[in-house]
Amino acid sequence: MRRRIFRRRTLALVALGCILLYISGKILNLKSPADVDVIYHVLASNLRLSGSVSKFNNVRQATKYGRRPRFAEVDCGAILNGDEAEIDDAWNIMNDTNFTRNAITELQYIEETRDCDVFKTSRGYGFYNVSEEEKNFPVAYSILLYKDVEQAERLLRALYAPQNHFCLHIDMDAKFEVHKAVQGIADCFDNVFVVSRKEYIVYGGFTRLQADLNCMDNLLQNKRRWYYFINLPSQEFPLKTNAEIVKILNTYNGANDIEGLTGGRRIADRYKFRHIYRREKNKIKPRPIRTKTEKEPPPGNITVVKGSAYGVFSRPFVEFVSNAKYSRELLDWFRDVLSPDEYYWATLQYNLQIGVPGSYYTGENNAFFEFCLHLNNNFNVSFM
Repeated sequence: MRRRIFRRRTLALVALGCILLYISGKILNLKSPADVDVIYHVLASNLRLSGSVSKFNNVRQATKYGRRPRFAEVDCGAILNGDEAEIDDAWNIMNDTNFTRNAITELQYIEETRDCDVFKTSRGYGFYNVSEEEKNFPVAYSILLYKDVEQAERLLRALYAPQNHFCLHIDMDAKFEVHKAVQGIADCFDNVFVVSRKEYIVYGGFTRLQADLNCMDNLLQNKRRWYYFINLPSQEFPLKTNAEIVKILNTYNGANDIEGLTGGRRIADRYKFRHIYRREKNKIKPRPIRTKTEKEPPPGNITVVKGSAYGVFSRPFVEFVSNAKYSRELLDWFRDVLSPDEYYWATLQYNLQIGVPGSYYTGENNAFFEFCLHLNNNFNVSFM
């Protein structure tokens, strides 16, 4: 289910522009050229396209980050309706070697965020039509990054709503400009902050999992209201609006959405043998190396389950992870496992004897189970 909310597809930007333009016209009832200019400004902030390709038209306004922006003459309605010919045409435009765009640099973010009002206006933070359901259902997010601040900021802006909360984690060894740019962005919002404890992240190592745990702890310490936590890398982008995400999470009714794989798909060598870190010549970061030492079984005679590093977690689940004695004992066991972030959440979720809030269906006819049953019966969707 979660993979239907987020996809790493560049084509989503085209659809996003179409949706923004259509919804903005409906909501604001645009009539004058000045109204159109306002909406163009938001749209240009989302696309930031420049260059010279066939089927590109000049747009009236220029932006301060590059050459005169352009956008493609694509049929947005056809794309949103799944017209394969129009989708292929859009892909061809984006794959054209003459299709270029000017990135916003970290230094530009540092300069822009000196004046938060200017920054938020130039990047389109201000046009919100939030429903009562959304107001009453704030969502918390973590975003992990180590480079490409613009990409992370685009993700933040796509998810941003005044009632939501965002924890930004920057890898400790990221460039100074990255840290300063992200801090500048966070300082412009009351509901966005940089994690209090940054990790020196090693791919496949324990610090990758610890980074998410640090954001979880900070979000709980803030004492602000939110009902679900979603952890994200900065390379992802939502294909659902905040209103749609809230409806999905409301349907979950407190259940978590965590991937779980058993059997041979678990890659048992990762957790049956201890892993240590080894530095290699000319490499800044160490990498995990498997030893010949077998690990003791995990505490509580549980089954190790593989999943994804990312998931959708209910607040009671986050509180359990942060505060429960067993969750900490299990966490310690995973410290010398390869890619523990792909095992820890799933193992908690699918061992029912642990009693984690929002864990896998236990026999009660709750709303989430009925929803899953409906999908399985009508759309042949499997959750295993």
